[in-house]
Amino acid sequence: MLPTINGKSFLDCDVSDLQMLIDNPDYRECEYIDYKATFSFLEYAKGDRKRTEHLAEFRSDICSFANAEGGYLLYGISDRNGMANELCGIEIQGNNTDRFELDRKNNLSSIMPKMPPVKFKFILLENGKYVVIIAVSHDAFSPYIHLEDESNYRIYRRMGNGKRSIGYMELRNMFLQSRSLENEILNFRKERISFFCGQNETVSGDDYRFLLLHIFPETFTDPSHNKSVFSLERSGEVSYASIFSEIGGFYDSIPNVEGLRYRQHSGEAECSVGKNGSIECFVPLDNWYISKFANINREGIAWAALWDIIQSVVANYSEVMLPTLETPRFYVCISIVGCKGLITEHNGLGTHVGSVDRNRLICSPVTFDKTNDFESTCELLKIEYLLSMGIKRDSVLTKFVNTSRP
Repeated sequence: MLPTINGKSFLDCDVSDLQMLIDNPDYRECEYIDYKATFSFLEYAKGDRKRTEHLAEFRSDICSFANAEGGYLLYGISDRNGMANELCGIEIQGNNTDRFELDRKNNLSSIMPKMPPVKFKFILLENGKYVVIIAVSHDAFSPYIHLEDESNYRIYRRMGNGKRSIGYMELRNMFLQSRSLENEILNFRKERISFFCGQNETVSGDDYRFLLLHIFPETFTDPSHNKSVFSLERSGEVSYASIFSEIGGFYDSIPNVEGLRYRQHSGEAECSVGKNGSIECFVPLDNWYISKFANINREGIAWAALWDIIQSVVANYSEVMLPTLETPRFYVCISIVGCKGLITEHNGLGTHVGSVDRNRLICSPVTFDKTNDFESTCELLKIEYLLSMGIKRDSVLTKFVNTSRP
């Protein structure tokens, strides 16, 4: 479990909270905390061999946390024997923290298979300098590696108050675990899509139209993390039905072998909560969500109304489920079935018509981590959703394009 300061995430702390770290053995360097007085590679000119060496060390530090359970690198704090010693700060030219963050992320762009999930926090000190906190998260894309020299490289993992190289068997198991989790999620989603298609056959033989939303905690394949969701709900400790409030109108829960199942008073929507912490929402796309655009005489899908459901369920899951789970990470998966050819947007002139281009739209999973900003991750989920449905006119896409340009 990642450490907190005064009950707050390191990303939510201020100068007064940082004072708690000084000479405090409870915040000694460990598998989750590393103090750095400076970004040492910035002390050398570009092209200098020393700069290259220290830059490699910076990337290795980031990778080591991403290959373990995540953690915090705190730059601008010196240490003595592993304990924080002084808030010395980092000088940032022109106080342009946005540019500084972008430059550091560019330094990490060579990490494979992608830049690890990192988030920056800048805390201004009285001396005009900054403590820069980099929160690194673990996700399903590990192991992470950067190659300075392809003939001689190592992969690092955070261990205790330092990092160590990962051996072949451990590395092999990490790759297998990552691939296995990805396959488990995909196979489960395909199986459930086939199940609902079989349960709701149409006269024409076309796929039934429905939204299928899944949320999986990172531990969902490990039965040792299973919980009695019936007992937790019956005791009043957890209100699982509140997760589905945007869909609404459900009967009381019905226990089954997987966990709990909910059906609507009227309508065909169905939701469930698994003992492994996963949830499933099945929402038929009937006349509430499908309508005809009179001016182009084609059927369209009310994607904005569906997004409201998706966003609400994800937010409620984060609030209701995370306190009972033994992992800070979960994966959100959106599937839309039977909607090929349905219009998602048009400009009224016929020169741009966005539409669903396949009958089984299985969006890529998006990783949520409670150490990261929820709103930002939700924007990434919406971008995945919008682009998968052929939509390009939305404010979140405009923001994404503008901030992604080098």
